Order: sequence, then structure tokens, then C-alpha cells
Amino acid sequence: MTVRKQDSENSGCFFYHAVKNLCCFWGKWFVKESPRPCDGQKAIHPTKNHQETYMKMELNQAEFRALLELVEIASWVLHAHKIDEPPETEAYRKVEQKIMSQAKQFRLENLVDYDEDLKEYFPSGTFEEESPVMEFIEDFENDTFWDQMVDRLVERDMIEKEGEDAYLAMELEDRFGKEMPLREKYAEELEANGLKNVKVG
Repeated sequence: MTVRKQDSENSGCFFYHAVKNLCCFWGKWFVKESPRPCDGQKAIHPTKNHQETYMKMELNQAEFRALLELVEIASWVLHAHKIDEPPETEAYRKVEQKIMSQAKQFRLENLVDYDEDLKEYFPSGTFEEESPVMEFIEDFENDTFWDQMVDRLVERDMIEKEGEDAYLAMELEDRFGKEMPLREKYAEELEANGLKNVKVG
């Protein structure tokens, strides 16, 4: 499988390093490239004096399937709560489409459907039934829900007590010390009773 990696602004760095780290973990990667600008450096776009760079990865069928699942998790994070696909995620959607288009090469075409009208690939029903992706996402969202509830309740109480301007101006250590009793109180309550005692009067 050959994946083209075109230099872009820093928005592409996260996905690049995620895939590279994934391949390093599997111990089957080899890269032929020039240094990639990242971490605040200005990207150098291809010109007649600067050719595009490429990355080649050797993946077996199981590894490619894992890559499909990683891409689906990323796509969910980017688009699950959006009505329209934002232009800021176009680069990621293109990479997603490129990866999904290779499913047949790995004899995994049953995991991907192609819409002729939209000219796009989508996870198939088989993928959704067999993949653990939604279990991972649901676990993450459940954990995030309770953490966010504690955060928001603590912030509400602190603003009511201290005033918004004073609260926002607090030193981090001072804020943390004052928030801790509230965090412990709400965490214990939610762990013991869930939403049972949360009511709107």
C-alpha cells in the first residue's frame, strides 16, 4: 500500500504522527522522506525545486482493518455532532477516503460501501456490526459525560461564590485548591446516585 503524504499546514501533523507512531508500534514501517515541518514551523509547499514527499507502509490485513477502525474513530470525533462537514476537516476526509479506497486490496471490501452518486466511501453495515469502534466511542463519551458534568457544576458554583471576573483571574493553584472540595462532593454524589438527584425545579 502506498500512501501519499503531501506537505500541508500544521493541521496535518497530528494525523501524520498518529499513523507513523502506529506503524512504529507494529515494527513494520519504512519511510523515505525529507524533514516534515511541524510544531509551529511554516510548511514548505511543493514547488519545482521542492518535490512532494511520500510515505510507504507495509500492512497486513489485520493491521489495515485496525487502521480503518482508527480512521472511523477519528471521523466520529470530527463529524458526529456536525450537521454539515466543516471545511476545516476536508484534509482529513480526503485521507479517510484514500484509506477506505484500499479495502479491496486487502480483501476487506465487505467493510466498505461506495456511493456512486456521492462518489464517496462509507463504512458498511458489516463494519458497523463487527467492529468494536462504537464500543470504544461509547465508553469514551460516557466517561467524558461524567467528567464534564463535574467540571461544569464546579465552575457554576465557583462563579456564584466568587464572581466570574474574580474566578477567571484566580491563579491556577488557588483555583484548584478552592475547587477540590466541590469536585470531591460532586464526584462522590454522581458515583453513588448517578442522575437520580439531579432535578430542574
